[in-house]
Amino acid sequence: EGEAKHGTGFGGLRVIGQAVPSLCELARCSDLYLITQCGSDTTEDAVRQALGDAGVYDAGLNPHKVLFCGTEMGRASMARQLEPALHMDSSAQVTSALRPFVQRVVAVRTPSNSVQLETSSVQVVDDFAHYFEKARSISAQPAAT
Repeated sequence: EGEAKHGTGFGGLRVIGQAVPSLCELARCSDLYLITQCGSDTTEDAVRQALGDAGVYDAGLNPHKVLFCGTEMGRASMARQLEPALHMDSSAQVTSALRPFVQRVVAVRTPSNSVQLETSSVQVVDDFAHYFEKARSISAQPAAT
């Protein structure tokens, strides 16, 4: 369901430009799965093409780990089956459903979900890239002695 905005993309979809460096870094250093909610094979193809255009596959994302579903609860179900250490999502419904089962759930605020996320019991961030920039800067700080 996400916006994929970067470059020209296929079918009008692109990976969000500011998210590309963080997404590529995750692809390089983690066992990354991407779950996208969409309603057609054409949209699936467009998402795969946009990820390729953004260089995410070249960074290390296994194309077989790009997964698709048709509903929000489908995203939650797939994520729960994967048993991730971290799940990020823009849906309050998905983050709430995963909270009891996933160690770290992070909700990404969008213009259309701010009110619903404020009542959730998960960490809420303004955007995907900012979350990882902050985590990177914390881990780069020298340990206190």
